[in-house]
Amino acid sequence: MPGYPVVTAQAAAQYHELNVTVHTRRIPDFLEHDRVVARYWSSLTEQFPACQFCLAEQTSGTAVARGHSIPLAFDSQLPSLPDGGLDWVLEQGFLDAAAGRRPTIYSAL
Repeated sequence: MPGYPVVTAQAAAQYHELNVTVHTRRIPDFLEHDRVVARYWSSLTEQFPACQFCLAEQTSGTAVARGHSIPLAFDSQLPSLPDGGLDWVLEQGFLDAAAGRRPTIYSAL
């Protein structure tokens, strides 16, 4: 079984090269009209480069997937996460970083 090395946005040139070659569907239309996504999504790579990644097939170097996540400072129990979903996670991650709060969890986006 081939390996799939993780290339994060910290390896900027290699990440960008792989990221643009991953073929994915467009994001759902409703996300294109989401104010929180519009405000923060384009800053993910710059603000959280270790959390944006591509998987590359080891032998060919071809990108096979990409993923996004964000660190959060959340000190409560997981069942008490707010109901805000993507909007809450995305905004809270940026607010935590701006306030210098140490992350305790990561959320997939």
